[in-house]
Amino acid sequence: MKRLAQKTLTLAAVVTAAAGTVVLPAAGAHADRQLPCYKVAAVCMWTEPSGGGEQRLLFREGAIIRPAVRSAQNQTFETWCFYEQPFYAGYRRREIQSHETVYDFGFTAYSARPGNCY
Repeated sequence: MKRLAQKTLTLAAVVTAAAGTVVLPAAGAHADRQLPCYKVAAVCMWTEPSGGGEQRLLFREGAIIRPAVRSAQNQTFETWCFYEQPFYAGYRRREIQSHETVYDFGFTAYSARPGNCY
């Protein structure tokens, strides 16, 4: 009985140690953390970086996005382009690949459409 208790405690210690082990990505590696969004074929957008602020869903192009957005998660199978001005204008723009998450555009986006940025 005493031997069984020792084996049980040893096994419990091994399991606890294994459960506490965390594998971290190597320095410089980026784990694409998903932001909280409905599981639909749309682009989830937020008014603040890192999924903060008001959340919006984009199903088709938006010549004017109000309120403007700072972060997005593309849950579609196509590339999207976000622009710093309404009607797909401005010098700054950012492509988001299929299933990519952008935590901060580096600018406020006022329009977006499917396809590559030109």
